[in-house]
Amino acid sequence: GSTFGIITNDTCLACRFSIISYNGLVYIYYTELTPNRTTVIRGLVFNGTVAMKAPLPAFNDLGEASPLLVRLNNGSLMMLWAGVPMGTYNLNNLTILLQASVLQGNTWGPVVDLTKSGVVMSYASDGEHIYLDYEPRLSLTYNNTVLEELTPTGVVVRALSIPGIVGITGAWSGLVVVQLINGTYALINMNTGAVEQLNASIAGFSDSLLYYFYNGTLMIINGTQRLVISLPTYAYAFPMAWSHGLVIIAWRQGLLSAFNWNGTALQPIRNYTTTSISS
Repeated sequence: GSTFGIITNDTCLACRFSIISYNGLVYIYYTELTPNRTTVIRGLVFNGTVAMKAPLPAFNDLGEASPLLVRLNNGSLMMLWAGVPMGTYNLNNLTILLQASVLQGNTWGPVVDLTKSGVVMSYASDGEHIYLDYEPRLSLTYNNTVLEELTPTGVVVRALSIPGIVGITGAWSGLVVVQLINGTYALINMNTGAVEQLNASIAGFSDSLLYYFYNGTLMIINGTQRLVISLPTYAYAFPMAWSHGLVIIAWRQGLLSAFNWNGTALQPIRNYTTTSISS
């Protein structure tokens, strides 16, 4: 192993990366572009500041992207990703599957296709279920998107046909925050099918915390408890829970700030000047 600075110069900027602390190590997986412009997943494992190449599942696709690391309720570590199976495709028959593997010791277990057809758009998990936004057939207009709730083995628990879903920004215990094609956010209850519009410039879940930010106000909801934090000079903000409370990450053009919420007030941790930053 060695100490790393830059992890990769070939990141797919449109693809997600994922990082998690598990069994005393920190795993980070990300998507790289190969010279022939296909996407592949790569990773590193950190033990303190020492980094080593991470084990990889036995990928068997034309390409894979957007890894998501999930700690399942049984304590296992699962990786989800989007994979294009072997084949020849055009816009009429494009297939992108949701695939998964569970870490077994220091190696990843068998690759499982959680979906068998269609085009995966976005996904999230709360450790108990997987929440999936997909189209049975690519439309390019998001007019036939379906929101599904799956078990970790791929069994469909519920499915809702809700046109216009661009992506999932968070999910917890049957509640899913989605972004719609018009740029707005909505909270969807998978149990009842209810869709609640959220007045927000950014919204999602941070673990079990539902949050949404609009016009300088960050709303954080934990069950029946609501916390309102004023951040009038920032364009976006979201919370992160840790053992000592909440960390609030807030930003606007040219500035990224971190705060600690001590229960009554924000305590500045650090400011970072940036050349360009957006949502």
